[in-house]
Amino acid sequence: MAISEKIDMEKEPPFESKKSINPFKKMSVKVINAISIFSIVLVFLIVSFVSYKSMLQIDVDEIWVIHTYQVSTNLDVLMSDLENIETSVRGYIIIGQETYLEPYNTYLPNVDKTFTILDNLTINNSLQHKSLSDIRPLIDEKIANIQEAIRLRKNIGLNGAIAYVSSGEGKRIMDSIRVIMANMQKEESRLLQIRTDDLTRINVLTKNIIIWGSIIGFFFYLLVNYIISKFVIGEMVQKPLLEREQRALAEALKANKEMEAFSYSVSHDLRAPLRAIDGFTQILVEDNAEKLDDEGKRVASIIRASTVKMGKLIDDLLSFSHLGRQEIKKNQVDMKSLVNNIYIELKKNTPDKNIEFVLNDIPNAMADKDMMSVVWTNLISNAIKFTSKKDKPKIEIGGKVDNNIITYYVKDNGAGFDMKYIDKLFGVFQRLCSTDDFEGTGVGLANVKRVIERHGGKVWAEGKVDEGATFYFNLPKV
Repeated sequence: MAISEKIDMEKEPPFESKKSINPFKKMSVKVINAISIFSIVLVFLIVSFVSYKSMLQIDVDEIWVIHTYQVSTNLDVLMSDLENIETSVRGYIIIGQETYLEPYNTYLPNVDKTFTILDNLTINNSLQHKSLSDIRPLIDEKIANIQEAIRLRKNIGLNGAIAYVSSGEGKRIMDSIRVIMANMQKEESRLLQIRTDDLTRINVLTKNIIIWGSIIGFFFYLLVNYIISKFVIGEMVQKPLLEREQRALAEALKANKEMEAFSYSVSHDLRAPLRAIDGFTQILVEDNAEKLDDEGKRVASIIRASTVKMGKLIDDLLSFSHLGRQEIKKNQVDMKSLVNNIYIELKKNTPDKNIEFVLNDIPNAMADKDMMSVVWTNLISNAIKFTSKKDKPKIEIGGKVDNNIITYYVKDNGAGFDMKYIDKLFGVFQRLCSTDDFEGTGVGLANVKRVIERHGGKVWAEGKVDEGATFYFNLPKV
């Protein structure tokens, strides 16, 4: 029995020896803590770098979106000029008075200018550039056809000109031009959708990178500290560990502040060239007013208006980013008073518009007053904007409490929207109407959604084209 017991003892080490195995025994607290801090800072640096690259891509995509609008707008201008020329000559043929040729003389030079602009805009798109090349001979042929009709009317008379026009050659040419331009407009619409979707995707990706990067960094920090407390430290290092935790937290907070400062720095870098463009354009107009024709002045005004719009877009994007990080400070908010004050302030911008404003009793709520001001300002300003073309605009605001949920609504009889696009309504850069009809950057409703969801509520809408829209949001009662 003694020999057997001795053999068993040699084969298997005591249980206590197994229990004391420590995979981190050879690593000091200092080394592990240094790895922890380095890893956390590395995560935030990666997040900052990827966010910066995403913002650069956003800038590029925004330029292409603007480029698409420019192509589409100039196609409309070109088609409009040709139709005005055709209408002018038709009137001259029928009446025979030279005054009917004034639009012809005015718009004919613009055709070549607009075509040159389109030629430069489509230089990098082989498909659109080819379509434009196909239009050029048709335009020349159409202008020659029109000029021949004018010549016949002057030299032969009404019957000769009508006989020439009745051949249908001019109509055939114009129909061919319309078909090609319609196809080009379809292609620009397709490109606009692709580029808009890409902008949305990059914004969502940036948001996810920041959120998940922060979460991973935080949990990695917790994991490393768990390892330290579990396998390395004893009572004699508890106090130094606390100091190290505080330093690591300070580093994390510093990285977060640096990320916020970075976003503001990028916005400043974007604003600087915009201010330069606006300033130099103004100098160009003021110092060379006598040298610039009406077209030059019109283009300069478009440039200045575009810089203002881009500046507003930058401000809205910063607001969108800030609302995602801002600390929520809840207090009892007098919603009726807040709404009334905001409406009075916004109405000052349209004093000549007689709006029927109905403010029903609406419940108070526990919320961050500043954030709720953002919500109400966006919803009410949208209602005012989209009812601006109505003869009798009406805006109604109200709310009710049901099962500890407070629901508010803003209803108007304005332009409305198609419910099949409801999924895009609250996305960044998502607009369901043309900027030519109603100004805006497409960020306001995204801000509304962000604020309400951070308060634990939800936002939705109902609408019908040309019959108005109703926007709802709810908040927990407590």
